[in-house]
Amino acid sequence: MQPGESAKAPPVSQHSGDRILVFRGLVRPVQRWDLAAIREQNMPGLVVKRVVGLPGEKVFVKAGLLYCNDVPMRRPLPVQWEMARLLTRCGNEDGQGLVLSADGVDKKSAEWVYSRRLTTFCPYHPAADQAERLCTNVLWSVFLAQAAPGTAFVMSARFGDYGIEVTWSAGEHPSVAWRILGPEKRPLFQGRRELPGTIPRRIVLSSVDRRWMLLMDDMGLFTHDWDDDGSPKDAPVVLRLTVTQGEIRLREMGVWWVVPYPDGLIADAGDGFVLLGDDPHISLDSRQGGRRWRREDVVGLVRPLRLVWGRWSP
Repeated sequence: MQPGESAKAPPVSQHSGDRILVFRGLVRPVQRWDLAAIREQNMPGLVVKRVVGLPGEKVFVKAGLLYCNDVPMRRPLPVQWEMARLLTRCGNEDGQGLVLSADGVDKKSAEWVYSRRLTTFCPYHPAADQAERLCTNVLWSVFLAQAAPGTAFVMSARFGDYGIEVTWSAGEHPSVAWRILGPEKRPLFQGRRELPGTIPRRIVLSSVDRRWMLLMDDMGLFTHDWDDDGSPKDAPVVLRLTVTQGEIRLREMGVWWVVPYPDGLIADAGDGFVLLGDDPHISLDSRQGGRRWRREDVVGLVRPLRLVWGRWSP
């Protein structure tokens, strides 16, 4: 799929028949976001679903965001990676990495841009049952191999009128500064932090579940939540990496899409658990008749035994 295409049918990252490790018996209480192996009536073997609602909670989805007892529940980063699907990955065919230079010498570009329209539409679900809307669930991962002394570069992401700019500086006093922007690039939130040593080896920017999250080398720098993306329905996701000074060499860079939950009432957990599949548009789970599972239905907790190509997970 090329930049600018609609991402209406991203590839499924987990498949029936994948090998998993099931820890039989519950050595600890079931927690939200656990992958649980359950026994299903009239179905052979085990079924794997994700726990989203705990006993006593009423679960529903509004504008793609999961709520439990009217409190928004945003997926933590490890869960985002487990549900992520690759959109694009770039490097360099000679294995030396992608080079961006502010001077543009030797035919090196100063900028990398990715643009694509992402929506919540699922082609495997009846169109009449869907209220298609813009999806802002993106994971952007940058692996740096080298940065020249004094280098500065900007990572920016925009969804219609809203976005974020993150400026990394590798000068005498390395630092990172960020600005969350509204219409006409009006700053809504900003901050700055000095970095120990030089710029990080790995940077992750997430916009999943209406939460900006910035990490460097697995250390969180900030999070910022917003109530509604306010973006036009047809606005594309635009990611941009611009070198403003010096030169950087990227070992690898990738963009992932994280599946949103379909809107609507799911279930009242009662004294059991509310479960959803990681491909919720086509999964048979708690949305069918508001079903809930009891503790004795849970055989154990699950850990996948492999990483799907195209997805990085901690």
